[in-house]
Amino acid sequence: MSRIILVVDDELSMTHMLNLILRKKGFEVLVTTDPLQVEGILDSTTPDLIILDYMMPGLDGIRLCRRIRDRLDTRQTPIFMLSALSDVQVIRDSRAAGADEYFTKDELATRMMHEINRRIPPAAAV
Repeated sequence: MSRIILVVDDELSMTHMLNLILRKKGFEVLVTTDPLQVEGILDSTTPDLIILDYMMPGLDGIRLCRRIRDRLDTRQTPIFMLSALSDVQVIRDSRAAGADEYFTKDELATRMMHEINRRIPPAAAV
C-alpha cells in the first residue's frame, strides 16, 4: 500500500524538489501550487501527511491548516508547515493552527525525512 504525501506550495521549484525527494523515498506525492484546490483533493483522498507552505496567495498556510483540522477525515493527519521564515511568532501561530511540525526551508531535508520516518511506518515489503 502506497504512502501518500500532499504538498501545497506556490513555489514551483519547492514542489518539484519535494516531489523528487519524496518519490525517491517511495512515497506517492500529490502536489498543488493552489491552496484553494486542497479541499477538493481531500474530498477524493486522505493523505498520510500534508506539507503546507506558510505564505501563499489566496489562502495562507495558517488558514488552510485550520480548514484541514476542521475536517473529520484529516483531523489526525500530520501537517508540516514550511516557510522561509524562522520567526518565533510564526512558529507559534503555525502550531496553534494545528501544524505538528514547522520547518524552515533551510532545514527542510534533514528534519523532514526524520519526522516522516518517525510518523509514517515504512511500507511493508512485497
